[in-house]
Amino acid sequence: MNLGLINWFLSLSRIVKRLIMLSVDVLLIVAILISAFSMRLGEWFWPQGDLLYLIFLAPLIATPIFIKFGLYRAIVRYIGFKALWVIVQAVSLYALVWGVIVLLSGVQNVPRSVILINWMLAMLLIGGSRIVGRWYFSEKKSHITGTSDGRKNVLVYGAGSAGIQLATALSYSQELKPIAFIDDEPTLSNHQIMGMKVYSSSELDQLIISMNIEEV
Repeated sequence: MNLGLINWFLSLSRIVKRLIMLSVDVLLIVAILISAFSMRLGEWFWPQGDLLYLIFLAPLIATPIFIKFGLYRAIVRYIGFKALWVIVQAVSLYALVWGVIVLLSGVQNVPRSVILINWMLAMLLIGGSRIVGRWYFSEKKSHITGTSDGRKNVLVYGAGSAGIQLATALSYSQELKPIAFIDDEPTLSNHQIMGMKVYSSSELDQLIISMNIEEV
């Protein structure tokens, strides 16, 4: 994936990016369940009959749970340990609900170990996909645009008096380097303050890539 494709993805609206993430999760959930059955049975498994309904029911269970836990609010590049703990909780609840439904449905030929395998694979792939995404974006940024003095580039949110004071303090930091301001006040947009340009928050995603921003 080159920088142009990354910039294209980041230029998409938040809604579109969230829909893409949701669609990837839906495909993963179905693939994970098929894999769980295949691993348990020791051969390739393709669901039929009631098992097919149970497998395609899984995304309908997972999606509202993931949305409720905010899995599509976190920007992949900023996912930290707190967000990963939320993913653990959301995936665990989904796997538990699906497992209970399977047990109560009375559908035959569903080994109970599939429920556990499904949980483990979902934890690995749903969480892992976000970790890989975070790593990839970070590596791609540092490879293409890295900082020159070793300090982390930061955007200051707010170009008012508080933001200016923060930017002034950061300018003396040995670890952080203020690059620009973010402010949605139309009268400030494109103005220069302390030698730094003021941008709208709608430009945030592109600025993160073009300026190699690591903190906001």
